[in-house]
Amino acid sequence: MIKLADGRGHLYQWDTGRQVECDAEQVHFSNHHYGASIDVDIKDGKAMIPNQLLTSAIPLKAWAWVKDSSGEYTKEEQIFLVAKRNKPSDYVYTPTEIKTWQDLQNQIGDLNDLKTKHKDNLVNAINDAAGSGGAGDFVIKMTVEVNGDNYTVTSCDKTMEQIDAAVTSGQNIKAIAFDKYIMPLIQIKYGESYTFGAFLGSFLVAATVAKNPESGADDWQFYLAPITADIVNYSNAAMPNISTVEEALDELVAKSHSPAYYVDLAGTYPNYTSPVTMDDIKTAYNSGYNLVCRCTLGAYTATLPLFIPMPAANTWIFSGSGALKSMGFDAQSFTVAITANGVVAQQTPLNKPLNITAGGKIYTYDGSNAVSVAVKTEANSVTTSDGNIALADNTEYRLADVTTLTLTYPTRNFECWMRLNFAASGNVTVTLPTGTKYIGTAPDFKNGETWELSFKDKVLAAQKVGEGI
Repeated sequence: MIKLADGRGHLYQWDTGRQVECDAEQVHFSNHHYGASIDVDIKDGKAMIPNQLLTSAIPLKAWAWVKDSSGEYTKEEQIFLVAKRNKPSDYVYTPTEIKTWQDLQNQIGDLNDLKTKHKDNLVNAINDAAGSGGAGDFVIKMTVEVNGDNYTVTSCDKTMEQIDAAVTSGQNIKAIAFDKYIMPLIQIKYGESYTFGAFLGSFLVAATVAKNPESGADDWQFYLAPITADIVNYSNAAMPNISTVEEALDELVAKSHSPAYYVDLAGTYPNYTSPVTMDDIKTAYNSGYNLVCRCTLGAYTATLPLFIPMPAANTWIFSGSGALKSMGFDAQSFTVAITANGVVAQQTPLNKPLNITAGGKIYTYDGSNAVSVAVKTEANSVTTSDGNIALADNTEYRLADVTTLTLTYPTRNFECWMRLNFAASGNVTVTLPTGTKYIGTAPDFKNGETWELSFKDKVLAAQKVGEGI
């Protein structure tokens, strides 16, 4: 198993000197910014994490590589989160790394000093040099010692004086390292320094030679380094504070998407536990990851997005809902809360229909379609009258001590009800509108009687209280 060697639980951006422990021969490290892997030999069970892979807050991938009787293969893979933090003011690479890049830039110098036709970039200059021909080839063979990412030229079969002479005679000058890297001469400072170089995919292979000002000896340097985003200049008026491609990618990637960090729960509903620690969840959240909770729900694995983050309260709430009738997936919501006290889960079915009864009709609503329910409003109530009543829809009339009453109908359809208590004495006169039709016989009102009348669209049903079935 690949694990951090120092007992600390996390990697942080700008860390240096971090190591992993692993039972293998090499550990290959990479991330999506760097592209190619950096292969590190394991010594005493440990491998050093390359510092340049910790300059960005993006996941670090590590592969344990072994070689045995079965062949050469990757034994396992591990992904480490790299928590984001500001660059320390005193941050530096190891002195060798700083010297390597600084010397490379100094030795390359000003492209305007190139003797080639093209002076805009090294690629065109190299192509010019490679095709320039001349009075034969002048080949420089060098021996280089490798120590991790550092290279030391231990010997060279040509001197600067010989190179000066080859330049004067117009020979095609090239340097060879490891018997495989062929580097044409790309920059000349006659009698002072020479630069050789070539591009190999995403790598630059280069060599420089100059006179040591103190000893007068030839000072050779060899470089084999990836062309990483942090050393490629970038300029955009829309982002004036961005100076490298790496910074531009960090800015653009952060705004376009964030990688997911999965919190996989153990157990089954509703008894879940979280193997992921609260500290790991907080670290992923603060580093800009999208938190996603995954857990077993019946025969399926539920995947829930973060709904409400409450890091100060050590609480993270994930929730989702949906329905798919064609697959027999009923409407439901599912919510999980991961807290310092454990995991709480609640599945709520949303497929129970709502039945509404109104006016003798049943309306069923399940959320799939709109349903209009006709609910009659509460009837108006009238208890007094001056003897003349214009009947109104949805109205109850309760009148006492009635003697004289004249009724008129509205022009539209209507329905109303009346209860009339007639006076014990006096002449009783009730005048109904012309065109009234009756269910049964027309009423004959007398003193001291109580009648109930039901009107519907000029049709009257009347009954003396106390009579009838």
